[in-house]
Amino acid sequence: MSKPRLLAGAAATLLAAGCLADPAPAARRAGPPPGPPRIQVLGADGRALTPGAVIEPGTSLTVRTTRGTLLRVLVADHTTGGAASRVPRASTTPVTRLVPGHRYTITATALAPAGDAVTGALPLSVAAARRVLKFAITPRQGATVAPGTPIQVRFSHPVRERAAVEAGMSVISSWPLPGGRWHWPSPTRAVYRYDPAGEPRNKIAVTVDLAGIRAGDGLFGVSAERVQFTSAAR
Repeated sequence: MSKPRLLAGAAATLLAAGCLADPAPAARRAGPPPGPPRIQVLGADGRALTPGAVIEPGTSLTVRTTRGTLLRVLVADHTTGGAASRVPRASTTPVTRLVPGHRYTITATALAPAGDAVTGALPLSVAAARRVLKFAITPRQGATVAPGTPIQVRFSHPVRERAAVEAGMSVISSWPLPGGRWHWPSPTRAVYRYDPAGEPRNKIAVTVDLAGIRAGDGLFGVSAERVQFTSAAR
């Protein structure tokens, strides 16, 4: 079998460009390979949290690794006993909407450049909110109402951050609700109105999930509720 050959002219060009220099000095300059990933959970001030930290309501956290790549971040709520929720993965991942008064464990796994995976866990708590936003939804669960009946959410305190609260409220139905959108007749009441000329019989579900949402100065939601009812012509 013939061996690969390098033409004389090409060899002279590569040598002149320094492309065939001894690789040993570069390897020595590179130093030892990097260590395993270092996973940190950072508070709003950019400082790393320590196990057992207590953070203020509304604090957004960031999970990062100084070496390697984050594979996944799980947030377990020990107060509700619910399953850990998966946060979208990235090299640095935000963790938001932690509920006041709840205890959590944030578990992150990072992949080192060499291919080894490292996992770390941080327990923490969220301080209680100064004020808690409660709410009530109508129509109630299982009700049958006339087509076009407005959906109402009444709040225990005036809501200043209406856009944030609206983001936590959703309406879905088996048939479209023409023109459906939220209105605020007052700071303590949100009303979802829609055109009654739609399907005469409709299954409608309303979800209000305000857990961890800041609705005003020191005012936070801590709960979620979902109701289903039927809109039907009589």
